[in-house]
Amino acid sequence: MPRTKTISDEDLLTACRAEFLAQGLQVPTKRLAQRAGISEGILFQRFGTKDELFFASMRMPPPHLDAVVAESLGATHVAQALLIFARAALDYLRRNMPAVLLVLAHPDYRTRSAPLSHRSHDFLLDAQSMHGGFKQIFEHYKGTDQVSQNDHDQLVGVLISTLLARAIHEEIGVSRAADSEPWLSQTIGALAKGYAGR
Repeated sequence: MPRTKTISDEDLLTACRAEFLAQGLQVPTKRLAQRAGISEGILFQRFGTKDELFFASMRMPPPHLDAVVAESLGATHVAQALLIFARAALDYLRRNMPAVLLVLAHPDYRTRSAPLSHRSHDFLLDAQSMHGGFKQIFEHYKGTDQVSQNDHDQLVGVLISTLLARAIHEEIGVSRAADSEPWLSQTIGALAKGYAGR
């Protein structure tokens, strides 16, 4: 008779994520199983390989920014709206940057992430919902003199790439989080002016 689950997949992945972040890629599966409170056999029964477990546990959680989008849409100017949302998006990226860098450091990331099971590939999939928040803001202000373009995808890509780079810079010590607010205000202000065609 098979053993019943003693831990949910979500809790197992949370435990393994913490261990990977604390110990790095070389953490033994025995230690991962201990952290989760299960045997190595159950660990492999659930996730097949250590790589599959790694990518599943490192998948970025959804940012849950719906309330921030609603707050942003109450702003009187597109630059204010973008700044409100960009602050929250940067904070989300900042919190998850250690996991992002660890995934990118995995030697088989490019070749192994795609073919793994649906539970473990595309670790940025949930994070991509940030795009939708920025697009909602641009759609809301479209038709005003604040937004002169109809295609928002390129600028949303630039915004997210900029925030991602800033979160990486903070994580590796190139920039300080304490200096990010003036940087963010200036960056969003310049992008908003350019987007309005001014």
